[in-house]
Amino acid sequence: MRCCTTTCTSQKYDTLVSVLEQEFEKELPSPLPERLALILLNNKAIQAVFAKYELTDDFAAGTEYDKLYTELTGTIVLLIEVNGLPTIGGENMT
Repeated sequence: MRCCTTTCTSQKYDTLVSVLEQEFEKELPSPLPERLALILLNNKAIQAVFAKYELTDDFAAGTEYDKLYTELTGTIVLLIEVNGLPTIGGENMT
């Protein structure tokens, strides 16, 4: 069952927060993951990643979730590197 817009937005936000908290915990301490997730939801590269997957109510329990998670992690790394975004303890921190 395909999720409704509100549920999909919530799933996307929760997925982004999860990726940021688990993969970037040193670089982005709390509450930065929650704040950055809101910004990333509007990023075209992040939207393009989500567009490849059909989010359903039980999407997080499926095998496609792992692929989405990995792709989002790589996209976020690229966004940080290409845009020279500062991170705690990162090379881009001034």
